[in-house]
Parts: sequence; structure tokens; C-alpha cells
Amino acid sequence: MVDLQRMIQGISDLPTLPDVVTKLNQVILSPDTSAGDINNIITQDISLSAKILKLVNSPFYGFLRRITTITYAVVILGFNTVRNLALSAFVFDSFKKKGTRDFDLKGFWRHCIGTAICAQAIARKSKTWQVEESFMAGLLYEVGKVVMNQHLTEDLTRVMQKVKADDCLFSDAENELLEYDHNQLGGLLLDRWNLPPAMVETARLYHTPSQAETAPALCAIVHFADIMSRALCMGFSGDSKIPRLDQTAFGLLKLSWDDVPVLMDQAVDEYNSAGAFFDLT
Repeated sequence: MVDLQRMIQGISDLPTLPDVVTKLNQVILSPDTSAGDINNIITQDISLSAKILKLVNSPFYGFLRRITTITYAVVILGFNTVRNLALSAFVFDSFKKKGTRDFDLKGFWRHCIGTAICAQAIARKSKTWQVEESFMAGLLYEVGKVVMNQHLTEDLTRVMQKVKADDCLFSDAENELLEYDHNQLGGLLLDRWNLPPAMVETARLYHTPSQAETAPALCAIVHFADIMSRALCMGFSGDSKIPRLDQTAFGLLKLSWDDVPVLMDQAVDEYNSAGAFFDLT
């Protein structure tokens, strides 16, 4: 059996959270934190500040007036959203290396952004989990695949070749060829970054959300968001199949099937206005 913990520790250039994001994660937990405190942390990194302001002023958020300071962005969007934007910018920047030519990295990030948007729409409608955390969980749920793309290229090449030859799900090819999967890798990386346990569990179990114990609702949201983004052809997750829906997980979302077309229309509109996110990838 592969020792994944040792494998992760053995990857010397695996990205670690920058001080800015670590500090944001810490201060957001304090009830005494102000918008000015967040501004003081983020503006220590000029490049990150510029990226956040670009995202905030993009059509995705649709503000009529231009937001020119991080403090104002925090007031308008809230602590968690601005923290998530900082984390998004870090992740996109850290995993830009192309890796194996069999893996469409740009298409992959578009799929993750699409899944994040779908997760956000589902969370708003179902009211079973925080919208901001749902977006972030949807963005990071398959981060194990980019770890494979940059550091385990031989394994990823084998998986992608089998996906192409058999027209199967990426996860099915993994299960047949490898002693680990991207879900396990992603969970370990998010845990190493000290992200919330709910987000770690979602990365590990979004394919099997009924097994979730810490955050079954969040796992269910991302499970269904993945299916939605695939059905809407948002980017490329590594295969062209649509996984089977877990009916128990769907029941947790408290949605009717009449809600689904409305959610999909909303997600498409938001995806079409997410150009600033695509630019970061």
C-alpha cells in the first residue's frame, strides 16, 4: 500500500500557504477583527492586492462603482469572501506548471471554477451550507489532480491514457491502475494547509458523499456541483463522463428537480462573467 503521507512529505516543492493567507485564516476567527486589519495583512503583498481588486471589480461581482481599496472590498463582500479570493489567487499561481501534455490544465481550472460557481448556486438555493465555503470547496475539490500533474506525471499519464482508451471516468481508471487516488492526495494537501476539516473531507469524499461525517451537506453540494458543471461542459475534469448521482446526497440538499434548470441557468450566467478568474489561471 502506498504511504501517501510520506509521498506528500517527499515532494520538496509542494506549495505551502503564504504568510498572508495563513494570517488571514487566523484573524478571521477573531470577533475583534476589522476590515482595516484584513487590509493591513493583504496589502503587504502588492501582487496579491492587485489580483484581489481585479477579481472584485470584474463582471462576476457586478458592482456599479469601482472598488479601489481592500478595506472597501472587505466591507462590501465580507471577510470570508476576500480571504477566499486570496486563497484562490495563491492556488492558481502555485499550480501553473503544465506537467504532462495529456492533461489539459487550463481546461481543468475552468472546470474547477465552474464547479465552484455551481456549488455557490446550490448553497444559496438549498441553504444547507455557507455560500462562501461552498465556492471554495468547489474550487479546491480536485486539487489532487494538479498535484499528480506536476509531481506524479507518470501515474497521471497512465490514467489519462486509460481514460482515453476506455472512455471511462478518471476515478475508475485510478482505481484500476493506482494504489491511491486524487481524492486522497487532495485531502492530504488541504489538511497540510490547515484548511477547515469540512473542506478536507469534501476533497476526500465528494465522489462518495454518503460516507461524509464532518460535513455531509457540503460534500453533497460539491458532489452535485461536479455533476452540474460536467453536464454544462464547463472546462475539462480529465474525462468526458458524468458520474452517477448519489440520491441520498441529493436529498440532503432539500432541492426539487424543478430547481435544477434554474440553478443551471444561474451557473451559466455567472460562469460567463468569470473571465477575471480564468485570467488568473
